[in-house]
Amino acid sequence: MTLNLDGAMLQNEIAVLEYTLPAPFGPKGGEAFIRFNAKPATAQNPAYKAEMETVIRRARKKDLQRNKRHEKSKNDDQFLKAQEDDMAEMLSAVNAVNYDYCIDSWETNLQNGGKDLKTTKENFLALCDFVHPDVVECIRQFRDDITDLSNWQAEVEKALEGEETKNS
Repeated sequence: MTLNLDGAMLQNEIAVLEYTLPAPFGPKGGEAFIRFNAKPATAQNPAYKAEMETVIRRARKKDLQRNKRHEKSKNDDQFLKAQEDDMAEMLSAVNAVNYDYCIDSWETNLQNGGKDLKTTKENFLALCDFVHPDVVECIRQFRDDITDLSNWQAEVEKALEGEETKNS
């Protein structure tokens, strides 16, 4: 049974999550920022939860298929390569779900060819795959933050206070 307890759902699902990247990522070689208006990547976001369950089921199915192929072939190199490919595909799927179900909007002044990077899904996914320690850390922090409900805790507390006021 799924519970839908009053006061447990977020009243305002959007939190502003902002990150700074050091020079030379920004305009004129200075610092840059990325700001996300984001929803949580938790059970408080039912659409996200449902889509992640689909992604996880698909990954489990691929694991089973890969294991069956390995049992027949006994080819460890082929198995490991397939495992790496499947993990990369899973990470890409998770990044796409994060974008589709958690990012309401975003803005940045990251420079791309001398201009601000356009805030598109394609560019977000490209940032997720970009191999530079500062960008990797920024995206890792974003992933951590969208799974940390404390970023939305003030909204939860306000909703609970409103419920207590109604009930008194």
